[in-house]
Amino acid sequence: MAQTSNGNGTIKIGAPLTAGDKVFSWLSPSGEFAFGFHQLPDNKDLFLLAIWFNKLPEKTVVWYADTPNSPIPKGSKLELTADRGLLLTDPQNQELWKSGTIVSQANMAIFNDTVLEKGVVVSSRISSTNFSKGRFQLSLKTDGNVGLYTMNLPSEHLNSNYYTKETTNTGKQLVFNESGSLYILRENNEMDMFSTESASIANYYYRATLDFDGVFTKYSYPKNPTKDSNWSVVWSIPDNICLQRFAYGNSGVCGYNRVCRLDQNKRPLCECIRGFSLVDSNDEYRGCKPSFLQSCVEDSKSSAESRYTIEEMKDVDWPSGDYEILQPYDKENCKEACLSDCTCAIAIYRKNACWKKRLPLNNGKFDTTAEAIAFIKAQSS
Repeated sequence: MAQTSNGNGTIKIGAPLTAGDKVFSWLSPSGEFAFGFHQLPDNKDLFLLAIWFNKLPEKTVVWYADTPNSPIPKGSKLELTADRGLLLTDPQNQELWKSGTIVSQANMAIFNDTVLEKGVVVSSRISSTNFSKGRFQLSLKTDGNVGLYTMNLPSEHLNSNYYTKETTNTGKQLVFNESGSLYILRENNEMDMFSTESASIANYYYRATLDFDGVFTKYSYPKNPTKDSNWSVVWSIPDNICLQRFAYGNSGVCGYNRVCRLDQNKRPLCECIRGFSLVDSNDEYRGCKPSFLQSCVEDSKSSAESRYTIEEMKDVDWPSGDYEILQPYDKENCKEACLSDCTCAIAIYRKNACWKKRLPLNNGKFDTTAEAIAFIKAQSS
């Protein structure tokens, strides 16, 4: 495919780009970035209106337009107009996006030499291959603090933050400067640093991305790559997202009825617990469902002890959602209390106390410091 740009990086009024044509993007003056229609690798008829690193082999996307029907179909048109700025229309000439909407909404990433003002939101995407708006957001709030939040899709409801960077003096901007440093610029013009770890910008590209798993990560990539080059993690927050506290009514990192653990790269791995399976095999973050339905209808032919069994998992906890606490209590009594209670799905035993929980369970995590044992009710075979 071909791409075009004037030598000074300017775009002529009335000169359109069409998704699927040979000319599909405009280049920056350096040629390092492209803006236009980014073709999806698994569907040649679908595109994103995006900005990407143009000189990298994988053409990494750093921003894309939040359109009502993303991705964009073949035949859609982008045009610079004299009165409305950049205008994106579908093949039926219906407006999908215009340039004014970029002010308060961004997607996925910011790259160096970028400033975000108060109120600007950076959203994650659904997954590594799904570019629809995800459930994690980063924003510099009106109080001047930077926060990471979850959103209850498909609504716009934001839960309380699971990470915040508070400043001693109100922040006015989140700055990712040209040297690769990321910081909050306070109202008194002092800098509150997020990250200063950088190599030479002459030799590396940088981007800071709110990834689909909720981790805000700064990456670097060599400008003179080898065949084995890839984006490398420079810095990330939170340090362990699995141990962050998510508000009740929020499914946590992994979705309901799942457990989060960190891999060796400090990324969250999500697992269904024993006796549970994915709600949607195409979207693992929708959570897990039990393999059987527990009923409180009395069964005269069998007892709870014959219908169900208890399985143990060490170092697993769901910190919220308890409906009853038994204390002081020993391990065996805790197990029996859940087994005989028709509303109990899981009990957590820790330090001579028993926390009984019902479904759905949120914010599940492996935590070796919790000294907890999970008693999971399962159907007898």
